[in-house]
Amino acid sequence: MATRAIPKAAFSSTAKQWFELTKTTVESDDDGDALEELDRLILGHRPTSDLEIIVLVDVVIEALRSGGRVDGLEISALLNVRDRVLKDSAEKGLVDAYLALQVQWPAVEQRRAASG
Repeated sequence: MATRAIPKAAFSSTAKQWFELTKTTVESDDDGDALEELDRLILGHRPTSDLEIIVLVDVVIEALRSGGRVDGLEISALLNVRDRVLKDSAEKGLVDAYLALQVQWPAVEQRRAASG
């Protein structure tokens, strides 16, 4: 999935439109198509601020509530959020702590599978 950052003003406008459409019942195919396009733009966005992360999480929550997307964009959005948080936290040692957890992850999964 290709991801990209869209200009801040464009992201704000897109987010406002998305929130407006999700407040109302999608009554026509045109509304559904518009919401799908807004979802695609927001979920494919590489966040550049905490506010954009919050909006991405809201869109992912709605996608998951409706059973998920067939294109997997909600997963790409969460990966972008994770990357942004790691980038912002690099100087705090979070990256090293995260990598240490990843090294332990296979052992945790093996124990979980054995006990399950």
